[in-house]
Amino acid sequence: MRVLDTWSGLFVEVDQERKQFAILSHTWRKKEQTFVPDDHLIWRDANLSRKIRDACRVAREAGYRYLWIDSCCIDKTSSSELSESINSMWQWYGRAKVCFAHLADVPSGDDPRAAESTFRKSRWFTRGWTLQELIAPSTVVFLSQDWNAIGTKLTLISPLEEITGIFAEALLHSKSLDDFSVAQRLSWAARRETTRKEDRAYSLLGIFNINMPTLYGEGERAFHRLLEEIVRRIPDQSIFAWGDIYADLERDQDLGDSLKNAGKLTCIWGNVMGTSLESLFDSKLSDFTDSGTINAISHNDVLNQLKLSEKLPDQEYTFTPHGIRTTLPVLQLSRCLPQHILEQSSSYGLLSRWTLRFLAANTSITLALFSGGPATSRLPMLRWNTCTMDV
Repeated sequence: MRVLDTWSGLFVEVDQERKQFAILSHTWRKKEQTFVPDDHLIWRDANLSRKIRDACRVAREAGYRYLWIDSCCIDKTSSSELSESINSMWQWYGRAKVCFAHLADVPSGDDPRAAESTFRKSRWFTRGWTLQELIAPSTVVFLSQDWNAIGTKLTLISPLEEITGIFAEALLHSKSLDDFSVAQRLSWAARRETTRKEDRAYSLLGIFNINMPTLYGEGERAFHRLLEEIVRRIPDQSIFAWGDIYADLERDQDLGDSLKNAGKLTCIWGNVMGTSLESLFDSKLSDFTDSGTINAISHNDVLNQLKLSEKLPDQEYTFTPHGIRTTLPVLQLSRCLPQHILEQSSSYGLLSRWTLRFLAANTSITLALFSGGPATSRLPMLRWNTCTMDV
């Protein structure tokens, strides 16, 4: 990997597995220092940015000769180098001895634990790329706008959990990211933004241990490609558990009782009425905002909770032009909806097509409402069938 030698001011190639190095996390401004030729001594550059000078000084004073900075260590005129770097970033941040996170909008003396602290409102917590830069390194040192230490990931773990919604076990590596569902990991990024649409997907590659080509110009298709790769590699149906939470489950006691009788189920209520949404796979990253508490469950747990008399086939996915073809247990919603919802829904002309598809997600089964074809499934106390459909 190409790094900056903080002693000489030259760019050098180092073996990331044998050399210790520090790494910088920061938010980009409109004009950032970009890559210069390897034989160019940056200290002699009158236009060298203050950010790079200060970052090198901090790393040098901490005892690190080598520093990697995304803005100036990647030759972005080379599409192949850019793609390789994006696919390697998780590994680089993970192998760095320390990540210095510069919060350019947080003054020295700010108390991160205070409810209204500037730290909690920092732009750094809203950007897509900084998610992996927070999670991947073992050690993160937060720096104020004038490069003074604020604290570390370990010492600030409580406010970091509150700000990001990420569990301490994930931040501190006491659990593998594989222990967190796909829906949970996507929820961590759901409120974050990137300058380019494609980067909302590319910034998540490392979090799912996925490599794929970067194709700038494809827009939202990048996120759909990411979802497809996740489905191919991770057997976790929580990827389909996105959308609005049905908040009226307690108020709609009849509906709640009907669903709870069907194996103590949790309901995720998709926002279907008045939209053209036809596929559970047709989601955006922001659709996972409320999915942070959804866990994946095992195939056997699905069978037990649904009390299926016949074995549910192992989950297989076939990619088609219409979506992903798979087999899921489904329930005709009109069999368990209370009367006041039936009357309300009939005006939309959708009632005959409302079904619930059951996913292997959450400590109880997750229900996702969708507008699909007529279903012939039954409540558990009668008889369950399965239905093959495009999702």
